[in-house]
Amino acid sequence: MQEVLYRRAQFARAIGVSETTVKNWLAREEREPGTGVKFVRLPTGERRIPASEVERILRVVGSEHGGLLG
Repeated sequence: MQEVLYRRAQFARAIGVSETTVKNWLAREEREPGTGVKFVRLPTGERRIPASEVERILRVVGSEHGGLLG
């Protein structure tokens, strides 16, 4: 079974940040792997974010804010 892949706008809504923030995270990951949001590049060149990244980000944010989200 394939993992769900999110577009940048969908991912931003899911975690409650702006699309610009996600764009910056993706660019950082591209420049320095392991420092931003993991993504896959489609044959068309578009970047998609796996659903597992939504879960990972929410866990990280939740733990930084007293576990409110995680």
